[in-house]
Amino acid sequence: MNGMFRYGKGIAAALTLSAVAFVLKAAPQWLFPYVDPLPGHGEAGMLIDDYLTAPRASPPVREVLDAATTWKVAVVTNRPMVQPDEPLPFQATKPLSEQVVDAIYRSADTHFQFCDVVIPNNRRRGTCPVQNDKQPGIAFRHIEQSVSETFFPQLETLRQQSGSQDILIFIHGFNVRLPEAVARAAQVAEDMPFAGPVVVFSWNSQAKTLAYQQDEHSAERHFWSLAELLHGLRTNLAPSCKLHVVAHSMGNRVTLRAINALTGTIDPVGQPTDMFVRARLQSAANVSDVFAAIDSTRTSIVNGTHEIPQRFPIWASWRERNVSTAPLANLILAAPDVDAVEFRQLVGDIKQVCSGITVYASESDLALEASRRVHGGRYRAGDARANLDIEGITVIRVSVPGSNDLLGHSYYGSHPQVLDQLHQLTQPLRRITLGISAQRQ
Repeated sequence: MNGMFRYGKGIAAALTLSAVAFVLKAAPQWLFPYVDPLPGHGEAGMLIDDYLTAPRASPPVREVLDAATTWKVAVVTNRPMVQPDEPLPFQATKPLSEQVVDAIYRSADTHFQFCDVVIPNNRRRGTCPVQNDKQPGIAFRHIEQSVSETFFPQLETLRQQSGSQDILIFIHGFNVRLPEAVARAAQVAEDMPFAGPVVVFSWNSQAKTLAYQQDEHSAERHFWSLAELLHGLRTNLAPSCKLHVVAHSMGNRVTLRAINALTGTIDPVGQPTDMFVRARLQSAANVSDVFAAIDSTRTSIVNGTHEIPQRFPIWASWRERNVSTAPLANLILAAPDVDAVEFRQLVGDIKQVCSGITVYASESDLALEASRRVHGGRYRAGDARANLDIEGITVIRVSVPGSNDLLGHSYYGSHPQVLDQLHQLTQPLRRITLGISAQRQ
């Protein structure tokens, strides 16, 4: 407990130091702000009249009343609905690897819901105030429970009713409660604007500023529910449906591990698969064939020749030989709180499953500066100073966030120009005024 308290104090101290450095460094950037243009979209970006007249989802996905707009948002979470009364029993007779896998399986089940999110019409674009006892704001009305067997058919019906081929999947970052994640996803969809249904995946963040270490543990180990969700979306929705994934901050760790698990480049507990396993994957017709032919002492962290295919049947289902067209249309990684070296490896192994990968980075991100200091000075991928240069990846630099984002970390949802770009990425055939083509090149 004392060690965790010291770690929490380190986060607070890093935030303080970063705030001082941020003020000194960002002053000239406030005078000369910029957002890099999207390649092939021209310098102007989407102008305000485009935003006001852009196509939007049809009811019941999005319904407009005099004072508010209501979004029906799909919510998937592996947060525990009830805290366990006692810790999981220690099973000393099992190997450590099996204990790890058992812990994943005995963690909270995946829960499915549909929630009505009410967004006031008098709110300024880019703001996301959640209603509470002290302030009005985004509120929640009706929550409908679902299960996996009915969730995907319900979502496909919503997609058809929306009149769009597009689905937006949002994964939040560190220190976020479930209502905040749902509110932010609906606000971003409204402010882009987005024309199809929205799915929120909420992982088990402790939602506490001093619980950074616990959130890291959850983000890097409990990503399997997201892998199952992405696989389920691709399998159960119409083949023409386009999946657009937006991950923020530490949520990038959840997202990148989930996709790497689907491609078979990490195992179900987040460890890289060794070269021997990868070579077998390239030639095996079935995942089980890989492990049937490998000595049990060389199966990475999960022991036993059939451990992975038995317990994780969709593991490696998106490996390169199985993918004829990219399962994901866009992977948008906003302010990723991921070690830059690890990020290059994780992104490099999944490019074949995404039609486009876009990274948003900033030199004025106070939260990532604090994270850098906590991690021994190692740059995070969302820090523009990391100088990411990865073939096939688009990096957009944002110099300064604007008044709606004091930490400079949530500009993906608060900066109007970034919201414009998210619209252009997910709606590539939209026309920009002044005759500038927004068609993706």
